[in-house]
Amino acid sequence: MRCFRRTKTLTTDDLTSLELDGDVSGFHDMVFKLRDHYASRHVNPRESYSIGVAQSNDGTPRGVAVVSTPRPLVDETTVRLLGRVAYSLSGLVDAG
Repeated sequence: MRCFRRTKTLTTDDLTSLELDGDVSGFHDMVFKLRDHYASRHVNPRESYSIGVAQSNDGTPRGVAVVSTPRPLVDETTVRLLGRVAYSLSGLVDAG
C-alpha cells in the first residue's frame, strides 16, 4: 500500500502494464480491503499487516503470504514501571 501512496512510485496503471493473467487489479483491491478489515489502524494502531510473494529463481511468483499481526496494547503498569526505570537510569547517567 505504501508504494501506491507515495508520489512518483507505483500507480494502478502499473498493475495493468504487467499484463498478467487474471484480474490483477481486482485482486490488488481485495488485498487492500483485507488489510483494512483485519488490521484496522483506527482500532489498534499497533497492528501490522504484511504481504509477501515467494519467487522461483527465474522470478516466477510461486506463492503469496498474507499475515496480520496483532500486538497487545500497552498497559498502564508497564508504562509506569518503564518510566521509573528510565528516570532512575537517567539519574545514574547525570551523576556519572
